Amino acid sequence: SLSLYLRDHNVRFTGSVLVPVSVGVFRSDQYPAPVVVSLGQVLPKTKITLTDLRGHEAVFSYQNSTQSLSLDLRR
Repeated sequence: SLSLYLRDHNVRFTGSVLVPVSVGVFRSDQYPAPVVVSLGQVLPKTKITLTDLRGHEAVFSYQNSTQSLSLDLRR
């Protein structure tokens, strides 16, 4: 499931830029460097879509599931 994938791969929301194009910055055990994902785009090598960014929260969706991640300031 979506939540298990995000947990098992240690996906963390570490930053965002909300204008003019909203993007989130994510770290994961899957990627050697931070990954920048635009709103509406997928995490690399997945079908998990970034569907919303709300300040300190990123929301992903996959099939009929959604999962939010809180901003992780520890990086």
